[in-house]
Amino acid sequence: MTTLYRARTMHTLAPSAEGDTLAVEHGNITSVGNWAELREQHPSASVIDLGGATLVPGLIDSHIHPIGGIELTRGADLRHCLTLDDVERSLRSDPDAWTGDWLLGWGLDPNVFAGAPTGQFLDRIAPGTPAIIQIFDAHSLVASSTAIERAGISGSETLGANSIVSVDPSGRPTGYLIEHAAMDLVRYLIPPTSLTDRVALLRRNLMNMARTGFTAGHALDMGGPDSLALLNAAAAEPGGLALDLTVSPIFAPEDGPDSFEKVVAAQVHSGQRWRVSGVKLFIDGTIDNGTAWLYQPDTCGDSTVSLWLDPAQYTETVTRLHAAGIPTRTHAIGDRGVEHVVRTLASLPTSGITHRIEHIETATDDVLDELAAAGIAASMQPTHCTRFVRPDGSDNWSVRLGPERAARGFRTRDIRDRGITLALGSDWPVAPSDAREIIAAAQLRRQPHSVGAIGLEQGLTALQSLEGFTTHAAASIGASSPALRVGAPGTFTAFEHDPLATSPEVFATTRVVMTAIAGEVIVDER
Repeated sequence: MTTLYRARTMHTLAPSAEGDTLAVEHGNITSVGNWAELREQHPSASVIDLGGATLVPGLIDSHIHPIGGIELTRGADLRHCLTLDDVERSLRSDPDAWTGDWLLGWGLDPNVFAGAPTGQFLDRIAPGTPAIIQIFDAHSLVASSTAIERAGISGSETLGANSIVSVDPSGRPTGYLIEHAAMDLVRYLIPPTSLTDRVALLRRNLMNMARTGFTAGHALDMGGPDSLALLNAAAAEPGGLALDLTVSPIFAPEDGPDSFEKVVAAQVHSGQRWRVSGVKLFIDGTIDNGTAWLYQPDTCGDSTVSLWLDPAQYTETVTRLHAAGIPTRTHAIGDRGVEHVVRTLASLPTSGITHRIEHIETATDDVLDELAAAGIAASMQPTHCTRFVRPDGSDNWSVRLGPERAARGFRTRDIRDRGITLALGSDWPVAPSDAREIIAAAQLRRQPHSVGAIGLEQGLTALQSLEGFTTHAAASIGASSPALRVGAPGTFTAFEHDPLATSPEVFATTRVVMTAIAGEVIVDER
C-alpha cells in the first residue's frame, strides 16, 4: 500500500529530487515530486496531509548516551540551578532525588561553586546521608562525606586514566571525584536500576528526543554488560524504539585485551532499529575538570596529559581497530589531544573506513588544516558553547583556558569552511537533545531569546545546521545519505516552520508535526 505525504514545503537535500510530496511503499520512498503528479500516479494511495509543514530528511543526533545516560540521570534534575541555594531547594523538593537512602542529583553546572567543587554543601543539606551529585559533563561528581566513608576512600588512591580523588591541604578527600575510575569508587554503591525500569526509561528518553524532531541517534556507549538485553527488550515493546540507533561501545584507557576483543566481537550485534557499529574512545577528559590535554597547562596548572598517560597506546589501539575494519569515534577536547588524534587517524592506511573526532572544543588553524587534508569527520555540540560558556568569559571553561585559547573554541564555521564533514549533536544527557534548540544555537552562537553571542563569526548557516543533523551526520560514520530520494527509507521529520526560512528564535520552539522511520510514523502531532 502506497502512502503519500504532502507538505507545503520539502527540502529533500538530494540534488535531483524536488517537490512537495513523498510516495512511500513498504518503508521506502518510491517517488518524490509534486502533489498533483503523484496523486495522479497513485489514485488509490492513502494520503497524509501535513498542511503547512516543512518536510526534511529525518534528523540524526550524532552524539548521545541513551544507555549509560539512564544511570547518569538518576535523582533530581539540577540543570537549571545557578547557585548552591538553587541546588538545595531542588534536592529538598524533588521526590526523584531519593533512591533508597541515597540522595542523588545530576546535570550540575560547576559554575555554581565559587572555587573547586566539593561535597561539603551536601553534608550541610543532608548530614549523615550518602549523597552524589553528577557534574553536567559526566566526567566528575561531588559526594558527601558519608558516601566517601561508605566507599572507603582515603584520598591516597592511585588511579589510572588521569582519574583523581581531590583532597584538601590536610590530605582528606573533598568529595570531588574526577574521571571515571575515581567516580566508580562510589557509584557502584548506589542500588542498581532494574532492567524493567531501564527499558521504560530508555524508551521514554528516546521518545522525548523524537518529539523534538530526531529520528536517529549515534549512541556512544553501551552502559554495562546487559546493554544488548536492554536494547532487545526495549525494541520488543509495542512501538519499539522511537529512534534508529547506531551504537558504539566504549573502549577506555584502563580496559585490557579482553575488553578489546569484546568490543570487536560486539560489532555483529543488531536488532529492530539498532545495530552496533564502531568503537568510542577517549584521548582526554574535560577542560572544566582540568583533564583535557592542552599544549600548555590551563590557568590552574592542569590539563597537561592524555587520559591514556602513554598516548602511543591510544595510537596502537586505533591502528588495531582500523586493521579490523572498525570505525572509531574519539573524544578529543584539548588542542593537544585533538592534534594527537588527527595525526593518528591521518597516519592510517586508506581503506574507506570513516573515523570521527568528537567535541574539538579548542584547536589551532594548523590542526584544522590537517583534519581537512586527511578527510577526517568531526562531531560537535553547539549547545556546549551556548549553554555553558558566558559571553563575558567568567565561566569556568573560559577562565581555565584563558582568552587566547577560549577564542579558538567551538570553531564550527571554520571547520565547515575547510570542507570538513561536520555532524552535530547534543551529547545527551550533558545537554538536552532538542533538535530545534541546537539548530538555532548553531546559527546564533547563543541560546535562543538570550543576549551575548560567543564567537558569532563561528555561526553556521541554516542549511549547514540542517546538514549537520542529516547528510553530514550520516556521512560522518560512513552511512548512506538520509536525503529524501527514490529508493531511500521513508524516514523524515516534519516541522511546523521551515528551518531554512524561519528565524532561529522562532524555529527553536516550532512544533514537530510528524516523524517517521522507514514509513512507520513515530510522532504524530497534526
